[in-house]
Amino acid sequence: MAEFPAIDGVDVARGMSSVGANPAVYRRLLGRFSDEHGDDGSRLRSLLDAGRRADAARMIHRLRGSALILGVVGVAQQAARIEGHLSEGCDALAVAGTGALDDLLTSVVTAIRRTLADPMPGTASAERTPPGPTGP
Repeated sequence: MAEFPAIDGVDVARGMSSVGANPAVYRRLLGRFSDEHGDDGSRLRSLLDAGRRADAARMIHRLRGSALILGVVGVAQQAARIEGHLSEGCDALAVAGTGALDDLLTSVVTAIRRTLADPMPGTASAERTPPGPTGP
């Protein structure tokens, strides 16, 4: 399997296996995950506070699936707990779980963005060196 840097809160081996061990695809999907789901904790709480339970259930289901595929296991587990509370009609427990979800997302999205800011070894951007002197 091609190497990918470790990321706090992410099971990189699991995520890489989900994308056929393609680091470029994994990198792109992690970036998309951080862009699209970074604020899901607060969005979920807003949806629940507004009584938009069906929208909240759809959003948490998408988050859980994306996190599971990419190896963002802690987020996937918390999302599954919240999804279970919603399916059982325990909205108060779902709302109570949004704080932990928000904390997990903040932590993992920060780690993903920090990792993605560094060029991957073996890519053209990682191998660039500043031009040297041109004269004798």
